[in-house]
Amino acid sequence: MKDVVEPLPVTLITGGLSKEMEGNFRSFLKSVGISAELNLHAIGNPDAEIKASGLDLVKVKQYLGENNWWYKTK
Repeated sequence: MKDVVEPLPVTLITGGLSKEMEGNFRSFLKSVGISAELNLHAIGNPDAEIKASGLDLVKVKQYLGENNWWYKTK
């Protein structure tokens, strides 16, 4: 039997999300079929925390990079 590799989820944190950016981000996730956990924190500078893995993680990082959104890995 071959070994199976399961991708580990990674948490990304973005900063400075406006309502428009939040809407765009949610639309992106829905359009590419990513079922990710997205938590928004509105205290202080609104940010989002998203947990994704595998190809979904790659797609999210590409989207954030294409839109020049700051993010860090938690």
